[in-house]
Amino acid sequence: MNTSRSGSYSLDENTHLCYSTMTKISLQTILVAISKLRGCVNHIKNKNPYGAFEHDILSIDKF
Repeated sequence: MNTSRSGSYSLDENTHLCYSTMTKISLQTILVAISKLRGCVNHIKNKNPYGAFEHDILSIDKF
């Protein structure tokens, strides 16, 4: 199927742009996941686990 396109880019250039965009999106997804993981690690390091009650955190500090 051949659709009309703008004459600005060749087929190879369009293919390269498509892969570049997909790579950029993939990198952004990875960076978001890394950021979330770092947040979880920081919570653990600070002994402030998400969803823990204050008395649970205080009992951890006693050990």
